[in-house]
Amino acid sequence: MRRAAVLRITVALALSAGVLAACGGPTTAPAPKSSIKALVSGQPFTLSGHIGDKKARAVKLQNRTNGAWATEQTDTTKANGAYSFSLSSKEKSSRYRVIAPKSSGSALITSKPIKIKTHEDKISLGVYRIGDEGRASGKASPTIEGRSFQLQYRHEDKWEKLGAPIEENSEGTVTTDFPMSGTKSYRFVGAALKGAPAVYSPTESFAKGPAKLSKNVIYITTDDRKDPEIKGKAQKGKALIVADGQATRPLDVAEFADRGNSSADKIKKPYKLKFDHKQSPFGFPKDKSWILLANYGDRTLVRSGVAWDVNSVLDNLKWTPRNEFAELYLNGRYEGSYQLVESIKVNKHRINISKKNGVVIEIDPHFKKDGVPGFFGAHLIPYAFKVPDERRKNADGTEDLEEVTDAKVAGMKKRILDFEKVLYGPNFKDPKTGWTKYLDLDSAVDYYLLKEFVKENDGDFYRSNFFYTDDYRDPKAKFFMGPGWDFDRSAGAKPFNAVSGTTIAEPTGWWLRGHGSPNHSTDKTHWYIQITKDPVFLEALSARWLQVRDKLKTIAYHDPELLAAELGPAAADDRARWTSNSQRYEPHASTYPGEIDYLTNWYIARYKWIDSQLGK
Repeated sequence: MRRAAVLRITVALALSAGVLAACGGPTTAPAPKSSIKALVSGQPFTLSGHIGDKKARAVKLQNRTNGAWATEQTDTTKANGAYSFSLSSKEKSSRYRVIAPKSSGSALITSKPIKIKTHEDKISLGVYRIGDEGRASGKASPTIEGRSFQLQYRHEDKWEKLGAPIEENSEGTVTTDFPMSGTKSYRFVGAALKGAPAVYSPTESFAKGPAKLSKNVIYITTDDRKDPEIKGKAQKGKALIVADGQATRPLDVAEFADRGNSSADKIKKPYKLKFDHKQSPFGFPKDKSWILLANYGDRTLVRSGVAWDVNSVLDNLKWTPRNEFAELYLNGRYEGSYQLVESIKVNKHRINISKKNGVVIEIDPHFKKDGVPGFFGAHLIPYAFKVPDERRKNADGTEDLEEVTDAKVAGMKKRILDFEKVLYGPNFKDPKTGWTKYLDLDSAVDYYLLKEFVKENDGDFYRSNFFYTDDYRDPKAKFFMGPGWDFDRSAGAKPFNAVSGTTIAEPTGWWLRGHGSPNHSTDKTHWYIQITKDPVFLEALSARWLQVRDKLKTIAYHDPELLAAELGPAAADDRARWTSNSQRYEPHASTYPGEIDYLTNWYIARYKWIDSQLGK
């Protein structure tokens, strides 16, 4: 169309609109604006705007109710057409508009509607201890910058003020430090907004705990202020992490739950911790999912730490779970020393294999009870899917191919059974068609050294042994051993009810070759009983020992004491918190330093014995 024609049409439309307005045709004004963006239920606010007609006119404020517009207020605009209505609402959501009715010489004018939402006035509260001082931190909703809050504590039957009032910041955060002593209950009280009552946070009870804390502390408060009681049943909450004396902001916890098998039944429980958003506690690579190990059975608290140091030296095990000691407060109660550990997961920072086709398998007899897909091999080894471990569907109803699928279950089962058939067959030593065609030799050697060096009880493939493949479909994609896990019952730790005659606590003797194991015989079942009969494996084992023995010697002679020093006062505090011997391992000394001395001497003896076997 030519420009002149477009211009004529535009002018004609404008003239037509002017004629309609002059004749009383309806027009539309902008929506009114609220004086308060985040409105609390019952709080007064104003709706103001301009009707678009520069003269005083009668106007009505209308509310959309039951599908129709109902007039709530009437008024007259100023001479310039501006209006303002004062009101309040307790409805969660309302729609308003302003109209100027048609009158002689004036058209009907209707504003665009505005949707008004009201919010529940609330403030959270987390109480923590930073050094010797207490810290109270809350998040207000909605955010009202500058609003005053007062921290209070319960004294006998009254609430008393604690410190000066605090102003809410632009992010809705309210934080104050205060002198802490004993066990007290605390709350925040927010200044009442006009037309609304004062706001109170949930009451938090907090026990100051030990006289001195170590450099790392984790605080977790569940939303219902109750501890997890049922394995796998997760709760939401908040967490705050103090790393080397520096505190994070409070973090949202998506899942906090009991975890583990036999450890889940102990009085000091391990936990699964999953954040709403990826976090990097203690400088670790960001992730949502973490484990809090209790180390309850281990009286030294450091056996897992020593074992993961060994794991890191044996770098054919591609990933060592990063870990850090930290004291735990749960719902305001001191719970002793824990170990924050990366959970076993497929990603570039942990087990770096394909998310779509990679599979991590755990030797775990509890898979049926835990509802995890799995199966028993030809020699009754229980193979359970660790990652992925559940079935999920996409929005369109199709299988999520990154989770457990029928194809993955069938594919892994076939590959494992094929491997077992070769491993336990007459030609398992064949360098081309034998077991090394299926299982990576280097990782098999390092995994064996790890389990033998620490002499971990379940290393005989009873449970908590892991291997993985990058592609369950490809027979050429080998199995790789690792990572190492579950070391509280290692390095001479022995339950009170240990099987008579077992050699598990002795620093001498091979454990994975079947000698003295209460779980398996020596002529069949788990993999290493066969693998250690192959001269190729034994030669690789001796060669690998010569490569790493100096580093392992350093670990044996020094790591128990170094890790005990990292624990600092937490070692004694944990011992004082958990005095019961229920389900713990036999003591080797009456004091904590005595337990560390025993562990060091055990590792030195273990190093010397293995060196006598492999260091020739």
